[in-house]
Amino acid sequence: MFNRIALTIAATAALALPGGVNAQESLEQAARQLRSAFLAHDVERLLRNSESVTLRLEGFRGVANAGSRQAGRVLKNYLAQASEVGFRIVGVRKVGARKGVVEARRRYVVRGTSDELSNVVFVTFRRLDSGHWVVGEIRVGG
Repeated sequence: MFNRIALTIAATAALALPGGVNAQESLEQAARQLRSAFLAHDVERLLRNSESVTLRLEGFRGVANAGSRQAGRVLKNYLAQASEVGFRIVGVRKVGARKGVVEARRRYVVRGTSDELSNVVFVTFRRLDSGHWVVGEIRVGG
């Protein structure tokens, strides 16, 4: 079982995926784009144009504060440990006019093993005045 830890890398990250952040008309669309990038382990696409993001990743020890480049390296290393089997969006909800939360179930196999594991992924989004949805936090836990 993984040890729970929190790795904090402050503030917000712009979600710039195919079609661009400008094409996001809804939180649901942002969630679909998040799913696609997560399944592909495409951290660069997920965090493109990001300033910074908060990551809380199961199994990582310690806390660090850095910008989006560091967040991207940490997330890329975290995801490289596994092969994705599935990433199912189970909830998309707005919390006020400018904030939203996406909940997903991630299924994966750790490299070098054959056991399928799963965890919950929560992503907090914030809507800017421009209408763009940006990621404020990615939380992966058991």
